[in-house]
Amino acid sequence: MRARTVATTLQKVCKLACCGFCPIYPRGENYGTTFPGTPKQLAKKGKTWVEAALRASGSLPEDISLLTLEITELGSIGLLGDIRVLTVTYDKPTDLPTKFIAKFAAVDFDARMITDLFDLTLSEVRFYTQLQQHLDIIDTPRCYYADIERLSNKYILLIEHLGFTRSASFRDFTVPNSLSVEEARLCMLQMASLRLHARYWGEKGKEVPWLNRTDNKLMEDLIPAQEKIMWRHFVKKDQGGTKPIDWNYVVPEKLIEKWSSVKKNTFLYLSRLEKHPFRTCLHGDTRLDNWFFYNDKSSNPAAGLIDWQLITVGISVQDLTWFFLGSVDNDFAREHEEGLLRIYLDELNKNLEKPIDEDAFFEEYSLAYFHSTVKAMVAVSKVKKSQKRNLKICDKMMCGALAGMERRDTWAAFEKLENNGLWINHKSAISKEILDRRKTIAGFAARVTPEELAGGVKN
Repeated sequence: MRARTVATTLQKVCKLACCGFCPIYPRGENYGTTFPGTPKQLAKKGKTWVEAALRASGSLPEDISLLTLEITELGSIGLLGDIRVLTVTYDKPTDLPTKFIAKFAAVDFDARMITDLFDLTLSEVRFYTQLQQHLDIIDTPRCYYADIERLSNKYILLIEHLGFTRSASFRDFTVPNSLSVEEARLCMLQMASLRLHARYWGEKGKEVPWLNRTDNKLMEDLIPAQEKIMWRHFVKKDQGGTKPIDWNYVVPEKLIEKWSSVKKNTFLYLSRLEKHPFRTCLHGDTRLDNWFFYNDKSSNPAAGLIDWQLITVGISVQDLTWFFLGSVDNDFAREHEEGLLRIYLDELNKNLEKPIDEDAFFEEYSLAYFHSTVKAMVAVSKVKKSQKRNLKICDKMMCGALAGMERRDTWAAFEKLENNGLWINHKSAISKEILDRRKTIAGFAARVTPEELAGGVKN
C-alpha cells in the first residue's frame, strides 16, 4: 500500500517534470494494463510488449508472433510529443505493417505544461479511439494501439507509418516553395468537406462533448503568464519595430501599440466565439508539417492530416489562417490566398444546408489572424534553441502571422468590431478549486508565481 502511495506521489511530480528515465510504468485506462510511457521504457519492454499490445487491440492474431523489433528515432522532434519508428518482423505472413510510428508524451517541461493544461494527450487518444474508428473523418493514419494514464498524462500511440504503408510524402515548410498550388487546393477541399468542417458545422460539435474549445475559460488565466514569457523575446529595436534576439521577424510598432489595449480584449474575443455561427470541429494544427500527400485507391491525388492533439471546437477560419502562416510564404499567399479561400468557401457552402455569407467569412478570416498571431507567439516562446528545425519553423510562422495581419488588414476588422459594440462582457465562471489549480500550473509554465499570476503581470 505504501509503495503504491509513493508511486502515485512520484507520478504527480513527474507530471510536472518528466526526466524520461522513470522506473514506474503508467497504467492505461483503455486496456487496464501497464504500458511504456517513454521511449526508454519501450526499449526495456521490447517486442514482448509490442506483441501484447497489438494482440490486445485485436490487430495481431493469436497464431502470429513478432520475431524482431528495432526502435529508431524519426529524425525530427515534435513540438508537443516524442516520436520513434518501430520496425518489426513476424513469424508468419500478415497484412499488418512492418513499420509503425510510436508516439509518447513530451519529456520537455514547457511542452508538458501545454499538453497537461489543455488535456491534449487525452484529446489525441480519444480521437483515435472514439472519432477515427466510428466516423468518416478526414484521412488520417490508422491507429493500432492507444492508451493513456490520466494521473501522469503519459500515453502511447502505435500508428501506421504512412511513408511505408501508403508511399505518402510530406512537405518541408523550411524549404521554399515546398507546397504546390494544387496541393494547397487539396488541403482546402479536405478541410471544407463533410469529413471535417462541414461535418460538425454549428451545434454539431456538441456531438463530441470532450473536445476542447478555443473559447476555453482557461485562456483567461494563461494570458497574463503568456504575456510575460512571450514579450521576453522582444527586446531589440530594429527597422521601426521590435526585433527579438535570435529571430528574423520584426514585430511592428502597430502591434506593440495595439497590444496594450487588445490584450485585455483577447478573452473577450474568445468568449464572443461561444455561439458563433462558424463554429465547427477544428484540427487545430493545420501547418504544413501535419499534411501528407499520396495517391488513393483510384490513383487520384489525396491529402490527409496527422497529429490530432489540438483537435478542438472553434471558428473554421482559425484552421485556415494557421494553414497559411504555417505552410506558405507571403509571396505565395499574396498570389494565391484569395483564390484558395474561395475554393474552400465554395466547397463548404456546397456541403451546408444554409450557405454562409461571403463578406462575413472574409471579415472573420481577417480577425482570425490575430488569434493565430498570439498562438504563434506562444509557440515561439516555448521552442528551445537546441531544436534548430523547430526554431526555423516557428520563425517562419511568426513572419507569416505578422504578414497575414498586414495583408488582411486585421486591425481594421478589429476597429469595426469595436465600433459595432460587439465585444461581450465576460466573467470566468469556473470553480475556485479549478481556478487555483490552473493558475498554479500556468505559473509554472510562465516561470511566475501563482500570486503574480492572480494579480496580473505588471508592465
